[in-house]
Amino acid sequence: ELNEMDNYLFEIMSGEWEGEEFFVQSTTKNGAFYTARQVAEGERIRCLGIYSDEEAEMMGYDTY
Repeated sequence: ELNEMDNYLFEIMSGEWEGEEFFVQSTTKNGAFYTARQVAEGERIRCLGIYSDEEAEMMGYDTY
C-alpha cells in the first residue's frame, strides 16, 4: 500500500528569499524537510503546517 502524499508548507527565514513560502509534497516530514533544505539552499526554514491538495492548490505557491 502506498503512503498518501502530504503538502508541507515551508517558509524561508533568512537570506535573499526571506519570507518566501512554498510547498513540498512528501510521504514523511523528514522527507519534506530534506527537499525543503535543497530548495532553500542553506537558508533557515520552518514548516508552517500540512495542507490538503485543495488548500495547496488554492494558495498557489510553488510545489516541489
